[in-house]
Amino acid sequence: MSEVARVRRIVVGVNGSEASIEALRWAVREAYLTSGELTVVHAWLTPATLYPAPYAPARARMSSDEACERAGAELTAAVSQVFGPNAADKPREVLKCGPPAQVLLDEAADADLLVLGGHRCDTPLRHTAGAIVAACLRRAPCPVVVVSSPLHPKPAV
Repeated sequence: MSEVARVRRIVVGVNGSEASIEALRWAVREAYLTSGELTVVHAWLTPATLYPAPYAPARARMSSDEACERAGAELTAAVSQVFGPNAADKPREVLKCGPPAQVLLDEAADADLLVLGGHRCDTPLRHTAGAIVAACLRRAPCPVVVVSSPLHPKPAV
């Protein structure tokens, strides 16, 4: 009896940071090497969550539509930065409103790998995980890879 090969599913979270862009680059290489399917996820919070203080000036607050539009632009920018503006093989993109860790965990529910960007401290010997990465490491239903941005980024040419 022949066995049907299942496509490996890789989920990567992006937020526009250099570490998340490096995580996306790493995930693209992994998807290529394993013939995997790549899903790029960007979660955003509602303006009420971002500005919970009732005394915050109303003009400083974003509407839900503006926050969603901004999040969509951040997702598009991250994917374009790695794939180029006119790439034919762009990954599946997911834009969801909600707590980032929960959105990533929900998307990774049936994934084979979750890839996230990490942060470096001031020394190359110390690597820290932010709250979102830590929550995903604790509760992920699949293996998690944390990719850091270079300690000394290459200068732009």
